[in-house]
Amino acid sequence: MTPVQKLAVAYAFLFFGVVAIGFRSLSNIEFPPRFFTSLPHILIGGIVVCIGFALPKRVLDHFAAA
Repeated sequence: MTPVQKLAVAYAFLFFGVVAIGFRSLSNIEFPPRFFTSLPHILIGGIVVCIGFALPKRVLDHFAAA
């Protein structure tokens, strides 16, 4: 399965889930489930930001020393 096909399948699942169940308001969901559902996305984003700040400095230092 190509990446484009995977994206199309994921989009179809998301679309049909919204159509079948409908949109859910965040006001009727308790705080812990919202927090723990968002936690992986926050962690991944934080790791990417840290890599974005640390990696260029290490690469520049490596090439400056060469």
